[in-house]
Amino acid sequence: MFLAKNTFLLNFQYDLRRLCTQAIQIDKQFDGQAKFSDFGLPDHILTVLNSKFKNPTAIQAKSLPVALNGSSMVGVGKTGSGKTLAYLLPALAHINKTRNVLSLISHNKRRHRSGVYNGPGALLLAPTRELATQIYEVCQEYTAGDIDVVCCIGGEPLATQIRDYKSLQPGLLVATPGRLAALLDRKAVKLVDVGYVVMDEADRMLDLGFETHIRLILSQVRPRSQMLMFSATWPETIHQLAEEFLGDYQTIEVGGKNRNIEQRITVVDEVNRDYEFMEIIRGLSGKKILVFTDRKTNVDRLEVLLRRECIPALGIHGDKLFQDRMKIINLFREGSCQIMVASDVAARGLDIPDVEVVINYDFPQDKQHYIHRIGRTGRVDKSGTAITLFSEQDCKYADFLLEILQETDQIIPKELHKFAEIGKLEYPPLGPIGRQKQKIREHQMGVNKFRKCKITGRWVQASSMFGRKRHELNQSGFVYD
Repeated sequence: MFLAKNTFLLNFQYDLRRLCTQAIQIDKQFDGQAKFSDFGLPDHILTVLNSKFKNPTAIQAKSLPVALNGSSMVGVGKTGSGKTLAYLLPALAHINKTRNVLSLISHNKRRHRSGVYNGPGALLLAPTRELATQIYEVCQEYTAGDIDVVCCIGGEPLATQIRDYKSLQPGLLVATPGRLAALLDRKAVKLVDVGYVVMDEADRMLDLGFETHIRLILSQVRPRSQMLMFSATWPETIHQLAEEFLGDYQTIEVGGKNRNIEQRITVVDEVNRDYEFMEIIRGLSGKKILVFTDRKTNVDRLEVLLRRECIPALGIHGDKLFQDRMKIINLFREGSCQIMVASDVAARGLDIPDVEVVINYDFPQDKQHYIHRIGRTGRVDKSGTAITLFSEQDCKYADFLLEILQETDQIIPKELHKFAEIGKLEYPPLGPIGRQKQKIREHQMGVNKFRKCKITGRWVQASSMFGRKRHELNQSGFVYD
């Protein structure tokens, strides 16, 4: 009896998957001249799309046929290229087609019990609360009440999210891995019916140590679910994990580096960094400026420095409450504040229109963050400017920066070549064995960044085990910057 029941469930899942895939099958491969009407999307979605855009972007035109065919994929495209819609539109199509198939199967009561809710049809994961909130707002715009959407992120009451999940029974769930893992641990949500999974900014998600949570989440979804990963950067260290999570998948890489951004490198001495920064700010009066810095203390210090010069500015970093961060981001997005100082919590995925200038007060410790930082300007074929303060202390990044500047035909200061030579002497390139050791070390750092405390049973930062300030992780997930 037990074997027969499980065999029935497996057959039902296979039939559902096969029918859904057939229902959204697309045989054509479209190029840059494609139209949204070519992809068989619902009329109410086409109405919204046509009111906002003329044609799909390059990443959308190449990703939509693959995603709508039911294939797993990795999408790599430049910042501001429209990756959100590239995975959201297939998610909505998947949910609609799944509903149609279930309505047909529900006539056979032996195969499907009507009225049983086993979770959403699609799941969208994002590494940060801010990005998850932005994705949720875009989903609300395109579902138009036809599909219920719930957002589960940290910083919001757990009880409220559980209540919304149970009352709305959403077809689409947007979440951060930490909060969703906590909900699964409480058995407050089900993911049995999830057949479409997206990991946005996937490299950052895995790099930040969410691997354990992602494994837990993916173990709860339907077997052979369609999985997609999207990002603007795709380093080698993530490839192995992608192959494990996605299985057989296609890689679509579009656009390369963003050539709409003018990149200026200002060489400074450490003692004069603040002076050079203020001179740049004064020369950009009236423009919408986003300033990035690595340290949270620098965010607060630069915010105070600007205000002392009677220049209105607001700052965000991971130590501020999520509600306060979102309020500041919205003020900056609306134009009420023209200058925002931020740590890398704002470097990934956030779509803030009309940012004219990005200033890197310091060069990011993670090289890939540079691409994401400057990508906050020059979005959707608009032009923008990125100014980076670079000193001799950053010489180990000079070779990487030179490569980017050469690829995008930017003006290269003479000092940068000198810094690149110094960087090669002080930080010689690793051989094959050294690179392998570095990959292992980076992977272990991501996995072991958090450990379970034997006393409290909570997940804490590994450093706090050795007498440093304890940062207990709440059930909402983690705050990174």
